[in-house]
Amino acid sequence: MSAHFEVIKGKKRGYTFKVVEGQRAVLGRDISSDIQLFDMGISRTHLMVEYSPDGSISLTDLNSSNGSYVNGRRVIRATIDFGDIIQIGGAQIRYLEKPPASDVDEDVLADLVSDFFDDGEKKQIKKRFEIDDSGLIDLSNVEEVAEQNEKVQQSLQTIYKVGNLINAVEELDDLFDTIMDTIYNVFEADRSFLIMKNEDTGLLEPAVVRKGHKDSQQPGKIHVSTTIVGETYKSGVSILTQDAMSDDRFKEGESIVMNNIRSVMCVPVETRDEILGLIYVDTVSFSGAFTESDLELLTAVGKQAGIAIRRAKLIDDLGKMFYSTITTLIATIEAKDQYTRGHSERVTHYALVLGEELALDREKMDVLKLAGLLHDIGKIGIPESILNKPSRLTKEEFDIIKGHPAVGSNIIRNMAKLDEVSDIVLSHHEQWGGNGYPDKKTGDEIPILARILAIADSYDAMTSKRPYRDGLEEKKVLAEFENCSGTQFDESLARIFIEMIQDARIKPMETKRIELLLS
Repeated sequence: MSAHFEVIKGKKRGYTFKVVEGQRAVLGRDISSDIQLFDMGISRTHLMVEYSPDGSISLTDLNSSNGSYVNGRRVIRATIDFGDIIQIGGAQIRYLEKPPASDVDEDVLADLVSDFFDDGEKKQIKKRFEIDDSGLIDLSNVEEVAEQNEKVQQSLQTIYKVGNLINAVEELDDLFDTIMDTIYNVFEADRSFLIMKNEDTGLLEPAVVRKGHKDSQQPGKIHVSTTIVGETYKSGVSILTQDAMSDDRFKEGESIVMNNIRSVMCVPVETRDEILGLIYVDTVSFSGAFTESDLELLTAVGKQAGIAIRRAKLIDDLGKMFYSTITTLIATIEAKDQYTRGHSERVTHYALVLGEELALDREKMDVLKLAGLLHDIGKIGIPESILNKPSRLTKEEFDIIKGHPAVGSNIIRNMAKLDEVSDIVLSHHEQWGGNGYPDKKTGDEIPILARILAIADSYDAMTSKRPYRDGLEEKKVLAEFENCSGTQFDESLARIFIEMIQDARIKPMETKRIELLLS
């Protein structure tokens, strides 16, 4: 629950904020205030607003010079109701009955940024740029349009390069970095920020921050204009402030003075139907003040970024859905065997930890992850009486077990684009010395990802409880890997794995599912 307030008179007229239940907010001029207001007559720390667990909203005057008022009556401490008007100095604030019509959480903006600008209209340029019907920028006539002037040519070339760069990246984190690296190289900005909406909370959060050598802020501190950020996000307009320092209403913004901010641009990162976030850049240079052309270019980048981010999110969602389906399938298979429940996920975890140690690239890690989850899918046809047998298997029973890599490989090969995964599943019981199954491959004939999986699979088999024995203690596990190195296991991989066990970088996981580690 939150209590919502709106400034109805003063320099920040129209600004809204909220106080969460069980929390309090200090209003004042000081940079340390939760809600910073710059009107005449407001003390550095003027008033505290508290939302008590019992649902009441109370105000406490913090020994201000000019006092605090509720509905025209001076108060030291008071409880307020919906519609009440609070006055401190030249600012009037109304306690709202309903949240403002915006999904921007101003408290999060207050956490994100500790300075509030009150930007003068005379110093701002605001523009709305519509997305065309395709949602893409038409680059078919670049050469013809470029002849108009050099500036247009440079802008179009930049948009073209940006589009190629960001549309070639599918991983969200990499995409965020690529977008901001590109912006940082194109614009003469001292700082640039990518601010994205958290889909779970609906709140704005910093995704990427780039700071140049001229930035004098303390590490971890982020100062941007919440007025500009809020307006861009709520209305979708692109905003350019060309000379923040010359506006009288900036004079009390301590961080503005401290950081000598001269020029700011803020544009939406958007698709046709949604604002996903914002790009915010600023500079301290007089000569490098941003222009209207810069604003148009950054807006175009924001639109390209929005399309790329939406595509990456869809790909990410499809991937999560795919892995969720796979883990559900594996859980169904492993439910037949009470002793190996969670085995595939544990094996996948151990394999990925070893893969990270080997610095495998992302593509190989993705293949290894999928192969780990699916390596025992061939057991789907093995009778439960064999899987759950409390004593050692007969030769005939073991021959049935040995058929599961080939069965699993054939199942996976029927899935599109999973040939490499199929090969790894087929070979995960092969042994370095040639005594494995089903094909008795030796050495480098065995795919390296299958060799990694064999080590992870054996480690889980050793450390997990079986029908006929308890899990082995670490000393015996290490001895087993030492003895089998170069015969059952790739010697170099086994040596690395042994060191990781000794350093406690590898240790037995609990039987419970470890989906969080694999997400």
